[in-house]
Amino acid sequence: MARSESEEASKAGFDAFIRFHVAASTPTWCEGEDPPDYYLEFDRQRFAVDVSILLKQVMLGRARLRPRDVRDAFADFVREVELSAKQVRVLDGNYTVYMPRAIPNLRRVAPLLKARMLKFVATTGASPAGVQEEFYRVAGRRCVIEKVAEHGSGLFGGGPSDSLWATDAERELGELVAERIAAKAADLQRIVIPKVLLLDEQYPFAEAKMYRSLARPISGTDDFHTIYVHRRGLDGILLTSRLSSLDAVWNR
Repeated sequence: MARSESEEASKAGFDAFIRFHVAASTPTWCEGEDPPDYYLEFDRQRFAVDVSILLKQVMLGRARLRPRDVRDAFADFVREVELSAKQVRVLDGNYTVYMPRAIPNLRRVAPLLKARMLKFVATTGASPAGVQEEFYRVAGRRCVIEKVAEHGSGLFGGGPSDSLWATDAERELGELVAERIAAKAADLQRIVIPKVLLLDEQYPFAEAKMYRSLARPISGTDDFHTIYVHRRGLDGILLTSRLSSLDAVWNR
C-alpha cells in the first residue's frame, strides 16, 4: 500500500525517537489494514499505529479549507485581475491588494470585486502612490487596494493574515489535538491491542512549550498507549506514554 508523505515522515520520526531514547531497541514495522496505518513491534509488545495531521483549517461557509488553499485561491484571483488590467492597458504603476480575512464564496463575488478593482486601477493611473480604496469588508475588516508605486505595472496580493497571539495559538492547538484524538479514537475503537497515535505537526504556530499542558486535560488520551507529535526538522514530543523505558522522556 502506498503511504502518504505525512505517514512515512511520522513513522520515520517516531522510529528515530525510539532508537535514540532507548538505545538497545530495534523497532520492527509492517503495514496495517488502514486502520491502522502500521503495526509496530517494540519492547516485546505489538502496537497498532495510526497517523493524523495537526493542521489549521478555515471555515468558509460550509467548507473547511487549509489556509494555504485560501491563500492560493486569493493569489489566483489577484493574478486574474492583473492580467485583465494589462489586457485593457490600464495598469499604470504598482498596486497591492490586501485581504486581512478570507472572503467566503470568493468565486461567487469575484466578478463584483474584479470590476471594483479594475475601476480603481483605471482611474488612478495618473495619481501618486498612496491612494487607496476599500473594495470589500469581511467581519468588519477592510479589504483594500492601494497604489504603492507610480512606476511599474503590477498587482500584488497580501493576506489573509496568519498571525495569532500566543494564547490564541495555544488554545487553537489544544482544540486541534483534542479533535484529532477523538476522531482517531473512534476510528480505532475496534482494535484491541495497544494503540499509538502519531500526530504530524503542520500547524504553523505550534511551539514545543505549548504541548506541556495539553496531554492530561484532553479527554481521550487514555484510549492510546502512546501519543507522539512529529515535528518536522525539530525534536519530537511525547504527549503521553505507558512505556516505562520512555518515562524519563515524558516527564522531563
